[in-house]
Amino acid sequence: MIRRTSRRSPLDGGAQRWTVSYSDFVTLLLAFFAGLYSLELQREAVAAPVTEATQNEPPPPPETPEPEPVAEPPTCDVPIGFSGPPMPQPEPPRVATPQELLLDEMVRGLVRDPALEGRIRVNPDARGVRLSLGSSVLFEPGKDKVLESALEAVAKLGAALGRVEGHVIVEGHTDNTAVGTRGFHSNWALSTARATEVLEQLVELHGVDPTRLSAAGYGQYRPVATNRTTQGRALNRRIDVVISSKRNTP
Repeated sequence: MIRRTSRRSPLDGGAQRWTVSYSDFVTLLLAFFAGLYSLELQREAVAAPVTEATQNEPPPPPETPEPEPVAEPPTCDVPIGFSGPPMPQPEPPRVATPQELLLDEMVRGLVRDPALEGRIRVNPDARGVRLSLGSSVLFEPGKDKVLESALEAVAKLGAALGRVEGHVIVEGHTDNTAVGTRGFHSNWALSTARATEVLEQLVELHGVDPTRLSAAGYGQYRPVATNRTTQGRALNRRIDVVISSKRNTP
């Protein structure tokens, strides 16, 4: 009996050897990439908590610009001397004296009195208070005799003067019209006679202390208005009673 022996080609063994080597190489590559993938997963797992914590943190406040430095004013260590008179200091408010308060009350009473309404004017004066009565209320033109219709006004004035202290000056004034009567040679004489007549009425009929009184006549030389109009001349013809706040003021 004849045995058949199979013959293998020498190439078959070589083909099997390279496939083994190739499969080993592929296995190594897979293991390598698997290792790299595992390392990447571990890195992300470590970095994830840090990233989440960073996202949850509030954003930092915006930076504010630093203020620019302000230049300080120059200083001087040497005292500065000022020449000249010292600056005036404000004076404290003046308090009215009891005499001034009483005088003010008396004047307001005269102004409100019905007998003197519209007949008396009150003006400030450096010496005190000036009460002006129109001469047409007190006298006839060119005369120095007090009219009967004015006696009540003089009586009211005398009663008021008896309530206050201080010197009283009775002043006569006229306009610049020439005197048309024989009794007076000038407006000066007429104004003085009228002032003296009122003064004597205050002393003799109303008991005002004569040591407190004096009379003066100024004629047309102290006008309070223009003499070019009828109204101005009427204002200039007047009797002024100046009441001083001091008893011995002349």
